[in-house]
Amino acid sequence: MTSSIIENITLRTLFDNRIVLRDLTPKDTSLPGLRDLALKLGVDDGTLPRKNEFLYAMVLEEIVHAMTGGQVRNVCYIGDTIFTDGNVIRNLAQSGRFDVLGFICNESPGEEIGDFLFHDIIFSDRWSHVTRMVPVGRSRGFDFGPSTVAVFDLDQTIYAAKGRNNNPLRRARYQAVSELLVEVLGRERVNDLVVSRRYGEFDQEKYHVVTGDNQDYVVFLAVACYMNLYEPEDILEELAKPHVTMLDIIASVLSRLEIRRGREDIDELCRMIGDVLVDARVGDPTPFKKFRYKEFTKTSDAMIIPASVQTDENPDYSERVYLTREMVEFIYFLKSRGCGVIAFSDRPIEATEPMERGEKLSLLDIPMSIAGPSIERDLESLDP
Repeated sequence: MTSSIIENITLRTLFDNRIVLRDLTPKDTSLPGLRDLALKLGVDDGTLPRKNEFLYAMVLEEIVHAMTGGQVRNVCYIGDTIFTDGNVIRNLAQSGRFDVLGFICNESPGEEIGDFLFHDIIFSDRWSHVTRMVPVGRSRGFDFGPSTVAVFDLDQTIYAAKGRNNNPLRRARYQAVSELLVEVLGRERVNDLVVSRRYGEFDQEKYHVVTGDNQDYVVFLAVACYMNLYEPEDILEELAKPHVTMLDIIASVLSRLEIRRGREDIDELCRMIGDVLVDARVGDPTPFKKFRYKEFTKTSDAMIIPASVQTDENPDYSERVYLTREMVEFIYFLKSRGCGVIAFSDRPIEATEPMERGEKLSLLDIPMSIAGPSIERDLESLDP
């Protein structure tokens, strides 16, 4: 199998507009969103569950139920993160409404480590092994047809495959942080290398228990440590205390900045952190909006195919964000058999859509290159 770009396609086309972002409002308006389901699920208006919460799985269930006209009996879930995606799978299984099978991958370079099945999740180090969901699922009664829905994560799964192509996505984020800091501190006070190191420290799975795998908090903590307001181990120590929350850390960061305000030119930084605190206090899961707007621009730039590139037989995984070929081919395989396909992403609107109409394309509408090893022959061999 060889790596190559086979065509250009948008996320919206790939999923037939069946895409659900952090706000849990499907882009396909024929499907119910969180607001439509609030009364049925008994949740307060304004509640917005995160992926790792049980309520999130309940909303997902209602959406896929409506999507299939009530035919769904089996759900396949494909993602990259144990904390968020793993919890969705476990919560769906705990609910018991549908039979569930998950696939979580973090591709490792070099020799294959191998897959293992633990309860309802296949853990793998090769994206091409998503094909193994089919025999495992069939052994559990999945038809991979009209009674099955496949749910895909977006970031680091459908595109920027984790372990292979996620570096451009991460770089887009720490570049967004650097640019934001330059705006509030000035170019001479921002060391891009240190910013990237601080970001990289918190953008790890070991910190998911602290950040909830929420880039708003990953970036906030990176900024706090860049300004020498905390060290990573201090944050872990603080949050390990009873009743101390991320909101307390944000308030503490602002207080520490205010103490330095008279000695340093940090008025703009204080205002920015103050905005984060205001949004966090009202329960907004996307409190660092200024970062998110920057992230959108940088991610868009990494996704867009340069005008000079017509074909690319050697994808540069370190520079550009690609659609994951194995996922695209798996989606086509599932669609051809009548299986429902939908994407659920924790990416917020602020990091997906332009602030002003016509400014840039939505990330969902950017024609993207597809790269990776083909699994078409493996999929063909799965047909009875």
